[in-house]
Amino acid sequence: MGSKLPPIRKFECMECKYVDYRMSTREVGETVPGDCPRCGGNLQVTAVGAPDWLIRPLELVAQKFDILDVVARPDRIELEVSSRKFPTAFRYLLKAFGGENYLPVMREQEGELRLTLVRRQEVRAGSVLVNVVL
Repeated sequence: MGSKLPPIRKFECMECKYVDYRMSTREVGETVPGDCPRCGGNLQVTAVGAPDWLIRPLELVAQKFDILDVVARPDRIELEVSSRKFPTAFRYLLKAFGGENYLPVMREQEGELRLTLVRRQEVRAGSVLVNVVL
């Protein structure tokens, strides 16, 4: 597996201002008609490169998996990946993300490996107390 990061572009909906980051080689200003998951509007490439919050998770995944596709928002990163030794590679991710802000979840869907990194929720002391009282 290589540790090379995939080409990432920032996509923004011109109608509803939805934003995500995707694996793409499109140029800034290019438009993808009807691809907004929120409103069905046109997505436009507005920047090249991954934001700081996305680089570390991609680096960890790329150490054990080949990244085939990525769609990312700050609270959730969805990847299509491949690995010849995916149970071992996934155990590595569980350990690697143990101290990170994301929880890895892997499933096979239509013959493809889907890896989802979900942002961990911060537990506030007040929330724990409310749950204990209830």
